[in-house]
Amino acid sequence: MKTTTKPPRAIDLFCGCGGLSSGLRSAGFDVLGGVDVEPNYICTYAHNFGSERAITLDLAKTEPLEFAARFGLKAGELELLVGGPPCQGFSKNVPRKQRYLESANNSLVKTFLDYAEAIRPQFVLMENVAEMKNGFDQAYSEEVITRLVWSL
Repeated sequence: MKTTTKPPRAIDLFCGCGGLSSGLRSAGFDVLGGVDVEPNYICTYAHNFGSERAITLDLAKTEPLEFAARFGLKAGELELLVGGPPCQGFSKNVPRKQRYLESANNSLVKTFLDYAEAIRPQFVLMENVAEMKNGFDQAYSEEVITRLVWSL
C-alpha cells in the first residue's frame, strides 16, 4: 500500500511576479499564495500561478495572523515562509546619498520579520541584496538574526 504525503506548503511575501514561487513549485512545494502591494506584479503572478493564489495587499497594514488565517493556518503550521522585501534602500545601484537606514523600503524587512515571528514557519527564506548584510553598520543583519532566533 502506497503512503501519500502532502507536499510542503509555502507562502511568498513581496512576491513580485513570482520568481521564488516558481522555483519552489519546481521543487515540489505547494505555494499557497503570493502577496505584493503592486498590482502590475500581482497581475503577472496571477497569470503564472492562478488568480486564486495572487493577493494584492499592503503587508505593513495587515496583521500577520489575520493574513495566515486566510489560508487556514495557525502559528507553527506552515512549512516555509519566503519573501523578497524591497531592497532599493540597501542596493549599491542607488547612489549612497539616497540610501538611509530608516527608508520606507528598508522597513519592509522588519515587516517580513513580523510575519515570520507571528506565523512561525518551520523554515524562513528571505532574499535580498548583498549590501543588506553590511550596510548601516550591519543593523539589519543583526536584527534579522536576533528576531529569527526563535526558530533555532
